[in-house]
Order: sequence, then structure tokens, then C-alpha cells
Amino acid sequence: MTEPARTAPGPTRLPVSLSAAGNPAQELDRVLLPWLRVATAGALDAEFDRLESPSSEGLHGLFEVELLTIRGIGGCPVLWNPLRRWLNRHMPAVFEGKVFSGTAGYNQFAAGRQGLFFGVRRRPGDPRHVIIDYNVSGTPRPLRALAADVRRLTDDTLLCRTIWRRRKGETVLLHFLLTARAAR
Repeated sequence: MTEPARTAPGPTRLPVSLSAAGNPAQELDRVLLPWLRVATAGALDAEFDRLESPSSEGLHGLFEVELLTIRGIGGCPVLWNPLRRWLNRHMPAVFEGKVFSGTAGYNQFAAGRQGLFFGVRRRPGDPRHVIIDYNVSGTPRPLRALAADVRRLTDDTLLCRTIWRRRKGETVLLHFLLTARAAR
């Protein structure tokens, strides 16, 4: 007797469409955030590709970060979910978020320290989409291969996918949310 095939845990489809929602901010809190917090990386990628990018010039202010997945450990929810909750609860003590000022920005750490500068630009090869690009002079050279694709969930919330760029292509490292600080 053969054992049934095992599938990755977690939901595979977004439970509602934001474009069809009456109030996207309320739907985000009520339905989407719980789904995003337990979705697999594959499910996030599938929904990510359906969303539109914000304007590359339209991002301003401090956005808080909520980690959703990390490549390689998200497939074990018994370990990952408690770790993700712990990281998100304690992250603000060290990492306050990302500060955007039009087409540039930086990661803001505790006590207002700035680091890991980035540009906000159109994705090379796909100008419909925006990336946070760490390939700028203020970022240490080994980290310049990092970028994050950005998609809009609501006016104040963005779904992001961090990638490592290399000669052979790109590798997805993690998924995270950015929420405008005033929106929380």
C-alpha cells in the first residue's frame, strides 16, 4: 500500500480579491492578513504576480515590516509560525522599517540609525513593476545583489518579495509586508 502524496501546508489562494472588496483596508485586516500570515511561499508568489506595482515615485515615509516567509524554513509551519511571530514581535526593537523618499530610501534601525540604502525604480526588463534596488553606492558591495519586487495590496500596504540577483538568474529569499506607519 502506497502512502498518499503529501502537499505543502497552508492555503494556496487568496480568499478574496482586493479589487472586488468594498473596503480594501477592512478586508486586509479581516481576511487577507490572516491568510498572508499562513500562506506558503508558492501561494504568495502566485498572488504576487497578479497584483500591480505602486508608482516608483509615490512611496514616501516610514513603512513597518512584517516578515511572511523565508526560503527553506517556511515549509515546516510547526517551526516557522512561532519563529515568524517571535521575529515580528521583536523586530521593531532593532529594525524600525524602510523609509521612502520618492525614488530613494534606506532601512531604518533602532535609535534612528540609517543603513542599507536603496533606490526605488522600474524593474529592468519589466517596466510595469517597481523594485527596491540595493545596488546603490551607500550599500555594502556584498548586499548590492539584493532587490525586492513591490506590489500594492491597499493604499497603505505593500507585498514584497526579496530576491538575490546573480548571473544565472534570481532566487527568492523571503516575502514581507510593508505598512505605512500612519496606517497602523
